[in-house]
Amino acid sequence: MTSIALIPELLQKILSYHKENPKIIFKCALVSKSWCDTAIPFLWKKPFRFCYSTFHYKIVRVYLQFLHKEFLEKFDLNQIIFSDNSSPPSYNYLSFLQEFVYLTLYESLLNLLKKQRSYKTLSTSEKDQDDQLCPSFHPSKQFMINKLLPILNELCNLFIKNGTKILNFNLSALYVNCSCKWFPLNDIKLPLNSLSSIQSFICDNNGCDFGDIVMELSKYSRNIFSIEIKKPQSHQNISQWVTLINSQRYLQKLKLEMFYSKYSSMIALAIPSQYHSLKEVELTYCKFYQASLLDELSSCPNLISLKVKDCSFTEKSKIINHFVSLKSLYVSKSQLPQEYFLAMLGKPSKLEKITLNLIDFFKYPKIIPFICLNCFQLKVLEIVLVEETFEKLIPIMENCQLLEEISIWEKFDCIGHEFYDYHDSYFGNYMNPNLVIKKISNCLPRNLKKLHFSQLFNFTFEDIQYFIQNAPNTLQDLKFYIIVNDKNNVINLLENFAGNRKSIIKHSESRINYSKIIHHIFIAKFL
Repeated sequence: MTSIALIPELLQKILSYHKENPKIIFKCALVSKSWCDTAIPFLWKKPFRFCYSTFHYKIVRVYLQFLHKEFLEKFDLNQIIFSDNSSPPSYNYLSFLQEFVYLTLYESLLNLLKKQRSYKTLSTSEKDQDDQLCPSFHPSKQFMINKLLPILNELCNLFIKNGTKILNFNLSALYVNCSCKWFPLNDIKLPLNSLSSIQSFICDNNGCDFGDIVMELSKYSRNIFSIEIKKPQSHQNISQWVTLINSQRYLQKLKLEMFYSKYSSMIALAIPSQYHSLKEVELTYCKFYQASLLDELSSCPNLISLKVKDCSFTEKSKIINHFVSLKSLYVSKSQLPQEYFLAMLGKPSKLEKITLNLIDFFKYPKIIPFICLNCFQLKVLEIVLVEETFEKLIPIMENCQLLEEISIWEKFDCIGHEFYDYHDSYFGNYMNPNLVIKKISNCLPRNLKKLHFSQLFNFTFEDIQYFIQNAPNTLQDLKFYIIVNDKNNVINLLENFAGNRKSIIKHSESRINYSKIIHHIFIAKFL
């Protein structure tokens, strides 16, 4: 069979489009030697992503073959990495690695060592006299110090010595909820001076203090584009994170998760150094006693995406600036002064996508009117509405005529009552959903492509028929719930609307009540 010859640069470009599909890359590696030379680096850039976790130990086994023979003999590794038919590695797999996840490497090495016959003896017989037998069968602290961590640290050094260019670094701590104290954090040794190339850094403190490592990174790694911080522990720890952020030349993405302490607001001190570079910020499960972080973020002229999920801000500032550069805003189940909601919506607004999930619009009555008056460039709206607030969609439809996608999400009963769109004074004093959909039908945006209604709104056939008659031919994705006895009437209606376009119509019965009225759900796509 004649092999397929391509210029290596061209083949590399082609494979780059399939870099997240290891099956295609692997098949390409089998074509010829030249194809294999080009494909192998793609498979080994992020090898732990491309196989099941139960097979991660096989990757570590390959890495261990690059260690010195003396080291392998010292830690009795020959028997688990070499076999009678084994051969030396064909490539320098270490040099291809670009994503370094410390926790994954640790767990993979531990699983490999467990395959040794002596593992059970080593992990239990070396218990200190003061240690009690671990009910979770964790390895002993002595086993960690005398065997596993030395091997792990040597592997880390080996990556650097082989010219490995780490771009993504994940330093997440193990979740330790055991009195045996089996994981000695202080024994982690990383060659941080060789991590100057990292562009993405994720750190889950998980009850640990990585302060020393963070401070070392601030000296050597100054070109990080993305930083994710989870569960910082103390005033000092947050100060060290501020130092790391301040040391970056061009930080573009920042994610903060589970900032709970009274010192959490200190992270705002890091924002001024990145005023002109920050583009995306995500705040998740945080509690800030001051709103200084939001004040600083509003001063970032290039901030285009802001996500605030399950967060609260206790105090507000006297002067609140608008987020005039935002193009995407996501707010879910968060408590903050209404003034900050309005500031995020901007004035004037450049927002093209707004997601408002589990926001009480009776508590924040100015949000919807502000969208109508300012968000004329809005293209995507994702929002949770109930019967009492469904009518609030009408003015948005009337004023935001560039809308292309509208999704009305379900509310979840497991969420606390304080996030419901409900107020006693509105009991029976709101527009019927059947009337709302008719009013919406009269002002549908001309470029509308997607519209999903939630299960709360069970329309009649006449409502859906009126909507379809007024819907623009740009509509491609429709989801609704309807009360109808004959589903074929709805199917015929949707097929007639499709016209010459191909239609994919999915249908199911949602529930049947005692009056034998059938509730249906329809999902239709027009191609």
